[in-house]
Amino acid sequence: MPDMYYTSMMIAPDIPTFENSSMRYYLHSLTINILGKDKDKTGEDLVEYMGPAPHAGTGDHRYIWLVFKQPAFLKDVKEPRIKKDSTKGRAQYKWWLFMRHHNLSKPEAATFFYSVHDDHAKAHHEKILKLENDAIFS
Repeated sequence: MPDMYYTSMMIAPDIPTFENSSMRYYLHSLTINILGKDKDKTGEDLVEYMGPAPHAGTGDHRYIWLVFKQPAFLKDVKEPRIKKDSTKGRAQYKWWLFMRHHNLSKPEAATFFYSVHDDHAKAHHEKILKLENDAIFS
């Protein structure tokens, strides 16, 4: 709906692996106050987007985008702001608590995709996350 506000988030349930998801749900992005009629120019990033970067040998990883309708414009949100190059506060994110606390709707839209380790992921770990190698999850 054009005059409604929305929240968008991207989470990863398969961290570090599908079989051992001890860091489930890893928060890759959280944006609030997206105006439906002007979605490309509105919204406030609480958690800046961090793209998929599965570690070597961890198999396929699912990434889920969720969109929630807000009851109104969200003011004075107390969530910590997380920059794109920071991992702090992303692991084990309880997205359903955010949903309940801000009276968001059940998901209005959702999609998912798979990603696997590649050269981009290795570069991401070395540069952004400052990891020496993929051994952190082995």
